[in-house]
Amino acid sequence: MALCFLKGAVLPDPNGLLRGGGRLVRNIRLESAATLDRPEVRALMKAALERARTPIDPKGTHRLIIKSVSAKQRPRRPVARSSRITWRPSPS
Repeated sequence: MALCFLKGAVLPDPNGLLRGGGRLVRNIRLESAATLDRPEVRALMKAALERARTPIDPKGTHRLIIKSVSAKQRPRRPVARSSRITWRPSPS
């Protein structure tokens, strides 16, 4: 699992935790929930929140929304005739 920073390329990362080579997005690999409590990870989350366009109210109610980014699912490949398993009774 990973913690994704959508504008992670502009975050200060003195410990070299952020992974990724794109123009904007970086992530941290989460080995366990305890990773989120590490001081250097907390510092990255704080820096990201400070740079957020729309500030997040810590007293407000929050919801997690996960959306698919794919426009549609790619069609499945047809099964090749030679790989189909057919049942034939054994000769008596």
